[in-house]
Amino acid sequence: MSNVTKLSEAKPIHNYTGYGWEGENYRTTRNMDIKEIAKMIRQFCKKKFQSCTFSVTIERYSMGQSMHISLMSAPFDALIQKGSVIQGKFTTIEEQGYPFEKYGQLNHFTFLRDTYESVPVPGYNNGNVLSPEAWEVMTEVVKYVESFNYSDCDGMIDYFNVNFHTHFNIGKWDKPFKQT
Repeated sequence: MSNVTKLSEAKPIHNYTGYGWEGENYRTTRNMDIKEIAKMIRQFCKKKFQSCTFSVTIERYSMGQSMHISLMSAPFDALIQKGSVIQGKFTTIEEQGYPFEKYGQLNHFTFLRDTYESVPVPGYNNGNVLSPEAWEVMTEVVKYVESFNYSDCDGMIDYFNVNFHTHFNIGKWDKPFKQT
C-alpha cells in the first residue's frame, strides 16, 4: 500500500484544483513545523537503512518551504550512469562529452508511479541510472516523505499549493555520493 493517499481514497482539505491528495501522515502532522518532520525523516532513514547515510535539510523562503533529502553514502553503488534518452536511445554522459560525477538530482514522481523496469532504461530517473538497490531505497524514502505532504497543484492554471516542496538527490553538488 502506498504512503500517498489518492484523492479518490480521501477527502483532502486542500482541493482547489480537483487534483489534490494528502499523504497518510499529513492530517496528524499538519500543524507540525517542517523542522520536526525532518527529524522524523532522519530517524526513519537511520533506522530503516542503517548502512546508508542521508542528508536531510530544510529551507524556508517567502511563501514556502522545502525539504532536501540526499543519499550520501551506501554499501552499493547508487549511480551507475548519467545520460539522456534521446529519440528512444540512452546516450551516456561520456558520449555527450561530460565527465561522470556521483551526483544526481532525482524526480520523486518517478518513484511514486514507475518501477525499476518500467522506465525507458532500467533505473532511469531524470538523467541518472540508479542501481536496483538505490531505486528500492529511494522509493521507500520518497513514499515516507510524501506521507507528510499534501499537494493541490495544477501547472495549467499556475496554481501550486503544498505542505512543503521536496528535492531528492544522490550526493550533493559539492559533495559526491560515496560507496562505502
